[in-house]
Amino acid sequence: MDVREFWPTGSMAEFFARHLPGALQGHPSVATHSDFHRGNILVKETSGDHSGARQFKVTAIVD
Repeated sequence: MDVREFWPTGSMAEFFARHLPGALQGHPSVATHSDFHRGNILVKETSGDHSGARQFKVTAIVD
């Protein structure tokens, strides 16, 4: 992936193109969310287990 797809022009695009590939190697990526709260989390109820307890799966985090 070329970061210039997201920042097509200017010095920020060149900065990210130079530095992101090396910074994102050797460890998993972690996203942060500055206003993370319940309203930003979309969940879907999945089939319950044998105990009858309701189970849910996170389907998306909205920004």
